[in-house]
Amino acid sequence: MMLRLQFNNRVALSSCNRLLLTVKGAGVGKCVIADGDYCISRQLMAVRSEQLDPFMVYLLVKAVSAELNAAAAGVIPGISKPEIAKFKISDIRQLNTDHISSAFSKILDVMEVMRRKKQEHINIKSLILD
Repeated sequence: MMLRLQFNNRVALSSCNRLLLTVKGAGVGKCVIADGDYCISRQLMAVRSEQLDPFMVYLLVKAVSAELNAAAAGVIPGISKPEIAKFKISDIRQLNTDHISSAFSKILDVMEVMRRKKQEHINIKSLILD
């Protein structure tokens, strides 16, 4: 699978659920998913994909973050949009499966709590109606 990323470097704004990628300084390659709308500096790049969920894009970029950092050059280390676009993530199997299993584990935990709460509500309702 080839991932096509779109970059927002003309406007210093990032909207919620965009990936914010550090492109200047010692932290090149570090990324987070924006939890709100932010004004961003030249040290950050807002990244999105029309094909994938933001969390999946986060995991894919995280898989190559060390390579992005190694590619940063200059007195102040940095990487440009064309250099980032060269990175091809050709196979999702390259991901660290610990990230994926951790995410699924958290989802399953939340689902279990929701199931218990639902059962409690059903029990309370049956007590009231009986």
